[in-house]
Amino acid sequence: MTVAVRAATPGDIGDLAGIEEISFNTDRISRRQFRYLLRRARATTLVATDDDGPPLGYATVLYRRGSPLARLYSIAVRPDRRGEGIAAVLVGAAEAAALARGATRMRLEVRADDSGTQQFYLREGYRRLGMRPNYYEDDGDAVRMEKQLTLSPDLGLAARAPR
Repeated sequence: MTVAVRAATPGDIGDLAGIEEISFNTDRISRRQFRYLLRRARATTLVATDDDGPPLGYATVLYRRGSPLARLYSIAVRPDRRGEGIAAVLVGAAEAAALARGATRMRLEVRADDSGTQQFYLREGYRRLGMRPNYYEDDGDAVRMEKQLTLSPDLGLAARAPR
């Protein structure tokens, strides 16, 4: 399987909202919020596709003016396509996009009760920073994570942390 990553377009909003709906029980991004994120100058939303089909997943990165820190705001992959490495491809593309915008670190939050996703980010080179109590809409706690972003000398893309 070859997965391509491209910038999301307004034509993807329906698919992105559908992925949100089936991926999350709370804290969903609405169609209106996706429209705003796609127009926003300090955000990047990327979609993963295969064979130019509909999005298999997406990642949204937020940037703060004058800050070397980027935030992986949201990432989701269609449930029927999980386990195929699509999330890792999206994370790598999000890191490369952040580097291209001048960011040197990426932060994110993960549900404290989601050990599988935390393990995924640890394998991707992220480290735990601390907790955010009552972070989610349902009062769930979040684990804050961060990764130092570096350029790969051979490809110019975000380098993977050694495993």
